[in-house]
Amino acid sequence: MNVLRIYLLVPAIALLSVIALTSCHSTEKKAIVNTDSIAAAAKDSASLKQSGTLDGAKQLMARFMAKGADYAALTNSLKPTIEDAKAIFIKAEDAEIAFKYATKTFKKINKKGDFIKPKDSVQQNFVILSATAKELKENTGNAKEFTGGMLKIAPKLKDDISFFERKFVKKSPKDGMNFNGLTFVNNHWVMFFKLWKPFEENKNPNKPSGKKKDKKKKKKKADK
Repeated sequence: MNVLRIYLLVPAIALLSVIALTSCHSTEKKAIVNTDSIAAAAKDSASLKQSGTLDGAKQLMARFMAKGADYAALTNSLKPTIEDAKAIFIKAEDAEIAFKYATKTFKKINKKGDFIKPKDSVQQNFVILSATAKELKENTGNAKEFTGGMLKIAPKLKDDISFFERKFVKKSPKDGMNFNGLTFVNNHWVMFFKLWKPFEENKNPNKPSGKKKDKKKKKKKADK
């Protein structure tokens, strides 16, 4: 009887060992995916079919619309490097300004959790337009549909670089959230939010705001 019990126990123990080993392997795989999600998203953006084209931009945008999308990873995969900035600007000093602003912008996005994403179930579609820097300079092609700031910054950009402006929409293409500054350089997609903004700030770095002026006027009146 004891011998029979031993024979029955051996297969049971072996089966439990296999289950335990399988569980360990599946846990390890999940951990790798979770810790490397941003890098994986960046790699995926580079491997998109027809990357750098309008169809490639549509494929990228579709990932933000997918159910269960990791908006944090997808957004951060678009963070540009200084080399990316140099690839789109004519002058290196302009690239430095744009890169510093982009770095600050991504820090704010991560701090607030304000990632690129559609508004819940309301915005179920998207619209994408493309234009080269040359078209933005000459106000031809789709340039008229782009944010005005992109037309202002265009003279500082290299002619052959294509930019994509897209928005999540409800029903009408006019009704939605604009995202500008998307481009494909150095074999991956990157995002320069409000590319023109740091150059507006640099024009008058010491210019006081209107509110400060009003306060000074009020003080003078009070002294009189």
